Order: sequence, then structure tokens, then C-alpha cells
Amino acid sequence: MAQYRPGSIFKIAQAMVALQEKVITPETRVYCDRTIINCHGDHSNEDLRGAITNSCNPYFYNALKRMVNQGKSDNPFDDTRVGLEEWVKHISSFGFGKPLGIDLRNEKGGLVPSPAYYDRAYGGRPWKFSNIYSIAIGEGENLVVPLQMANFAATVANKGYYITPHLVKSIGTPGKPLPEYQEKHYTTIDPENFAIAADAMEEVVRSGTGQHRAKLKDIIVCGKTGSVQNDAKTVRNPKPDHSVFIAYAPKENPKIAVSVYVEFSGQGARAAASIASLM
Repeated sequence: MAQYRPGSIFKIAQAMVALQEKVITPETRVYCDRTIINCHGDHSNEDLRGAITNSCNPYFYNALKRMVNQGKSDNPFDDTRVGLEEWVKHISSFGFGKPLGIDLRNEKGGLVPSPAYYDRAYGGRPWKFSNIYSIAIGEGENLVVPLQMANFAATVANKGYYITPHLVKSIGTPGKPLPEYQEKHYTTIDPENFAIAADAMEEVVRSGTGQHRAKLKDIIVCGKTGSVQNDAKTVRNPKPDHSVFIAYAPKENPKIAVSVYVEFSGQGARAAASIASLM
């Protein structure tokens, strides 16, 4: 299994963590200040639903800053460490940063960067939010496998839990699933927060970044686009970034969750969203 950065689809998880920690509310508005971190589109001062719909980078930069710098220590380095530990706890509860336990060998687990990881990366030198903020938008040190993102879409659809993905339906008694594939794994996020994610993901497909390729005539699709940075891009090798899209459908009583990664294919609203809608 290949590992990739999640890109902007990770903003849904960031939103859930920030809501749970009560550092933002659904009504919190953040000015799209592109001098801090670049963005796209013509939005300017969105609330949370609008920030997800328009995939606003400064919004989630701000949300993560509020999450990891809550003033629990006067030392900005220690404060970031304390906040990041809490962030890791929440993000890991979605199944990120470890193998999900599927019935195939050699499953990779991705990476959720922890304080210990940054201690090693910086060789014992101090680090703080300004060193790690790219994880706010699913770039930087974050790593996932596409299956984890499909599982994340299913978790949002289930309003806070997932069942370990599996290929084998039953062994022995026909139609009787194995016990390990019946257990519900709950996140640290309250179920009511997922309603906000569902509404915003519906809006992404209805009128936001995914509207042109992912929308279906008779099914309400909830999705999120992403464009994942291609580290191999150079002047001599100008391949575009990776195209990413996650979705579940229908919005009410959902039956399917999808994750699509298309290498070197540009914006998530193009190749990945198109493939997801066909699926």
C-alpha cells in the first residue's frame, strides 16, 4: 500500500478536533489572510461550513493554532507540545497513524506526527507551532493510506465510529461475520459534531470545490476534495500534484464510502472526484 499526505481532505478531521476541544464553534469566522498561508478561490471570511466548502487554508491554520496553543504553558515550545499531544490523541482515534487491521498482510499505518517525532526530527532542538503548521492542511509530516481515508469517510457517515475494514465476509457459518469485524471503534469526538461535517461535505459537492465532477442527479453525495503536494515536482520534471477525493453516499442512511487518489493528476475536483462519482 502506498502512503501519501492526505491533503485538504484532512481538514474535516481538523474541524472535528477543533470543535471537540471547543477552540472553535460552527459559527467561528476566520479572515482568509493569504499572507500567512496561500489559498485559492474568492472567499474571504468564512464560518466553519464555508471554510470546508471552499477548502480555506488560513481557516485551518488558525484552527490548529488554537488547538495546539491553548495557553496551558507560558513557554510557547511547551505549550505546543502539550497541545500536540491532545491533537494526536484525537486524530489517532480515527484510525490514523497505525494499521487498521485488515485481513491482508503488509498493511501500512501512515504517520501522525507526535512530539516525540518532532524531537527526533529536530535533533533535540526546540520546535513550536510555526515549525509544524503545514499539518493543519494535511501536508507536512502527515501520512495516510487511501484505505484510511475511505475508513474516515465511513466514520463521518457513522457519526463517530468505524468497523475494521475487511475483505472476508464470513468463515464457517455462511453470513455470520467474524467477531473482530463487528466491533465498533469509537472516536474521541462527540456524535453531534459530525452533523456539521456532513452538512459541509454535502455543500462541497452541491456548490463548493467538488460541484462539477462529483454531483449526482438522484443521490446526495457528501465529499471533500484535496490536492496533495508532489515532492518529485521539479523544473525538469513538472508533474502536477496528486488528485484526491473522499465521499460517502447517500447522506441519509449511507451505504458506501469512497477514497480516490490519482497520482500526478492535479486538483481533487478533477480526476479523483470524477472517478468517485462513477464509483
